Amino acid sequence: MTPTQMSLDPQAAFEAFLDALMSCDASKVAALLAPDAVLEFPFAPEGAPERVVGRAEIEHYFVKAFEAKTPIAFTDLSFRPLADAHEVFAEFKSEMQANADQRRYRNRYCAILRVGPSGVELFREWYDPAVDADLRKTAHADMTRTAVT
Repeated sequence: MTPTQMSLDPQAAFEAFLDALMSCDASKVAALLAPDAVLEFPFAPEGAPERVVGRAEIEHYFVKAFEAKTPIAFTDLSFRPLADAHEVFAEFKSEMQANADQRRYRNRYCAILRVGPSGVELFREWYDPAVDADLRKTAHADMTRTAVT
């Protein structure tokens, strides 16, 4: 999907974004982004970024994210129209696998995606940070135990 096509249909851009995430290829995610794109997580747990700005920085963020978790499925995707025709509000669920210990990670999300002539300009995602924080604690404990032994 070209940036021009995305700017005409934010719902299709959202679906393309989730498809890129499923590929576990940060460069595919980055290819959908405007150069000055913004990724925001208003409820990010302590130690996780709340905001990442710029295509290169977001690509780096997803390289690290894919090292930690592998997406298995995004389900129950539904969209709500917004007043701005370049934005879409979505609700969905995810199932992922923590790469450190193969545990399953499930969460629910709400997100707003805005597209412009050069690609996705904004992806703002809300999720239950307690679920993510629990996964991070376990992964950190596993890494610490491995480093000590």
